[in-house]
Amino acid sequence: MPTDVLSFDYTAQKDGSPCAGEIYISWQTASRVASEMRHRLIDEILLLTIHGFLHILGYDHELSQKAQRLQAKHELDILKSIKLEHVIPLLTR
Repeated sequence: MPTDVLSFDYTAQKDGSPCAGEIYISWQTASRVASEMRHRLIDEILLLTIHGFLHILGYDHELSQKAQRLQAKHELDILKSIKLEHVIPLLTR
C-alpha cells in the first residue's frame, strides 16, 4: 500500500525556527482510501493530519502495541476535543 502520510520532526533542531515539523499527505492515496472506505475525503485528510501531528510530537505506533494504543487514544482525544466525534468510527479501519 502506498504511503498516505509522512511527517518530519524538526523539534530537535535548535535554529530558532517556529516550525515543529512538516506533514505531507498523499492526496491521491487519501482520495482512494476515502472512496474505498466510503467516507469523505476531508475526514480522511483530517485523520492523516492528526496522525502526522502525533508523530511530530514523538508518538510512534510502530514501536510496540502499547505505543499503538497510546497513539490511538490521543487520536480519539483530539477528535473529541475538536468536536469531530463523527470521524471516530474511522479510527478502527
